[in-house]
Amino acid sequence: MDLDILFLNGNNKSSTKSLILKSLIHNQNLSNARLQAIIRKEFNKKISYQAIRQALIELSKAGILEKQDKNYFISHNWFSKLKYELNLIEKSFYKKDSIKSINKETTQINLKNLYELGHFILYSLEQNYFDVSKTNQTYMKLSHLWIPFADQDKRERLKQLMGNNKIQVLVENKTSLDLMLSKWYKKFVNVKFIRFNDSACDYIIHKDIVVQIYFNQKLKSKMDRFYGLKGLASLNIFSELSDMTYEKNNIEIIIIRNKEVAKTYKKEFVSQWSKK
Repeated sequence: MDLDILFLNGNNKSSTKSLILKSLIHNQNLSNARLQAIIRKEFNKKISYQAIRQALIELSKAGILEKQDKNYFISHNWFSKLKYELNLIEKSFYKKDSIKSINKETTQINLKNLYELGHFILYSLEQNYFDVSKTNQTYMKLSHLWIPFADQDKRERLKQLMGNNKIQVLVENKTSLDLMLSKWYKKFVNVKFIRFNDSACDYIIHKDIVVQIYFNQKLKSKMDRFYGLKGLASLNIFSELSDMTYEKNNIEIIIIRNKEVAKTYKKEFVSQWSKK
């Protein structure tokens, strides 16, 4: 995602794109010809039809715009990514303790709830922070299978990412809700239930990167209780789920970029996976 596109600078190319975005913010969807007329009238800029067309093509290739018939509009996916990235920038400016570089191999990130964790994982996969591809295996060890996004758009994006990659998921608990969720996950990834002897955190391994995810005890207890509930239909499941998802609970993420550490984690994972 090109954040520079939001800032007007001296070169005409970026200026044209910025004016297109400003026009679409106020008008939702516009054709090339309508954009040319609006930019001339509202911004007093005479830009050729071909220059606008080229800018529209580049914005579309970047995933910033979508097209329906002859009209262009700002992509909802891009806008969601933008909001997430701006939130990270805000944290880095105003909450210096949220993201820390411990050393050149290790980064610590503090998230406030499961909602932020879901967006962190989705965004990291979409931006290739884990360098996920079909040629590389990804391993995940989870205490419980994560509940997919309620938002259909985000859920579809997650399904596409999982379906395009080789992912194996070990799940530590085998509750009724975990089993229910596994039916959805198994359409896209390989899932296996197994008890771990010592499970301090959830983790993701990809190539030489290990992402450790630590839940505080309050959240772990709440998740265990929710996933273990019997007769979910008779309870206020939406209220329970909302509290668990949005309530402030510190989640600490440690990202380790170390070949030997990743090798150790992979060895443990493969050993657990091979058990019957």
